Amino acid sequence: MIGDENKTLSLLAADYVSAVEQGPMPTDTLALHASAAGVWEWDLRTGSVTVTERFKKILGYELNDPGWDGPWNDLFDRIHPEDVGEVLADLQTHLDGVWPFECRCRMTTGRGDIRWFRLTGQAEWGEDEKVTRVAGTISDVTEDQAIEEKLRDSEKRFRRLFDALPLGLAVTGNDFVVTICNDAFRETCRTEELSFLDEPLRVSLRETGSYGPAERMLDLGIEPLPVEIRGVELDSKQSLHIVEDISERKEAEEHHHLLQRQCLNLSLMSGMAEMATGVLHNIGNVLNSLMVSVDMLRENQRTSAMVRLEKLLALIDEHEDPREFFISDPRAARLPQFMKAILMRAAGERAQSEGELDRIQELLAHLQTIVNAQQGIAKGGHQTEDVRPKDLLGDVLLMARTSVSLYGLDIVQHDSTTQRYEVQRHKVLQILLNLVVNAVHAIHDTDVSEPRIILRSSESGPWLVLEVVDNGCGMSHKSLGRLFEYGFTTKMDGHGFGLHNCAALAQGMGGELSAKSDGPGKGSTFCLRLPREQVAPE
Repeated sequence: MIGDENKTLSLLAADYVSAVEQGPMPTDTLALHASAAGVWEWDLRTGSVTVTERFKKILGYELNDPGWDGPWNDLFDRIHPEDVGEVLADLQTHLDGVWPFECRCRMTTGRGDIRWFRLTGQAEWGEDEKVTRVAGTISDVTEDQAIEEKLRDSEKRFRRLFDALPLGLAVTGNDFVVTICNDAFRETCRTEELSFLDEPLRVSLRETGSYGPAERMLDLGIEPLPVEIRGVELDSKQSLHIVEDISERKEAEEHHHLLQRQCLNLSLMSGMAEMATGVLHNIGNVLNSLMVSVDMLRENQRTSAMVRLEKLLALIDEHEDPREFFISDPRAARLPQFMKAILMRAAGERAQSEGELDRIQELLAHLQTIVNAQQGIAKGGHQTEDVRPKDLLGDVLLMARTSVSLYGLDIVQHDSTTQRYEVQRHKVLQILLNLVVNAVHAIHDTDVSEPRIILRSSESGPWLVLEVVDNGCGMSHKSLGRLFEYGFTTKMDGHGFGLHNCAALAQGMGGELSAKSDGPGKGSTFCLRLPREQVAPE
């Protein structure tokens, strides 16, 4: 130990051990008996030391305990060897006049156990700058120390967790200066500053206690980095800011959008293929009818009454003088009856030919309608057309005739609209055709005595409503809940993007596509709603 009596109380104590007194404290210190801490006062001028009963009890002794040797030479011997150096260093600092003496250390009590104590002291210097008196306290802080150690352990675990989180985390004061941040924050932002925290976010944090989630672009010098940020007040003085690198998410979203566009194109091509199949089938039906009419005209031509007239003229030409035929040939007498028969037959043939020509004209007009409908669909793009809903349903009937006729279904149309609409006709037809084809399949998959599909158009509030109703296999509540999800299908050979893309097309036009069913075997109703503000001027 250091020999300077002004700097080492243990040496001072050794000089005055014989002067230790354990008598009653002065009257002006009686209030100290009420203190939870043990209080001591040491007058170096007289060598007397006064302690409270609480002081002795804290060290594990009773007032008259024979094991008690006195506070000083006993006290320093009880300090844990690992803590002695720190205690003396704190004492030295105090005696140098820097700040009051205070420290924590482990000590062995009179009961033999080791506990944590808090020591405090204040020296008083005389005119010769030597210590004249020292007073202080001793407190058992074992429980406090255990709590603090647990808090320190918890803080260490929190810090490890804080640093291990993949999200960038930063804590700031009210000045938005970062006081603590984790590695992910530094790695993402390349700095310990909130460069992304613009004024609108600060205002939101001040007024509502939080902001975000919001997306920002961080300028890192090479290329901007997309991040998602959010923040929340922790208390009146601190706030937590969270930063997440969303570049991979953005790439995934872009890839998803690309796949969705590809699916839309595939769906469009599939719909166009279905339409083309219907068109070709209908054209084939028209051509077959045309061939029947042409064959009939050809047969009429082959067996025409004009052939018999030609034979009559050949018979007359057999005579050098035609008058001789009428005078001498007995067949001439039957000539008027024969001519009448030829005229009657020619009249019938003419009527039949005119009927076939009318039929051919009608079939050609029907063929032109089919071609015009297909050409209208082939326009594509986002072009809108002025149409009547009943005409849309009629075009769907025309396009779907292949599937409908194949299964012998009854398909009817009901229209109660009063307006014309500007719509993206090709998209509406694609949706409705898909729904009709699905309805055909739904009916085909069940045993229905009177298979029927109903196409309805109506106006309801702000919507133009187009519905496809069938009495087919219906759907469960669970299937209805997932019907428009990408990849969901109830068909063995389905791909799960037809209805999903129909719903996307409807949404792209500002509308919506929905479905309802009372359950398996009870049919389905699909409803396409389009905004009525698309009403075209009359």
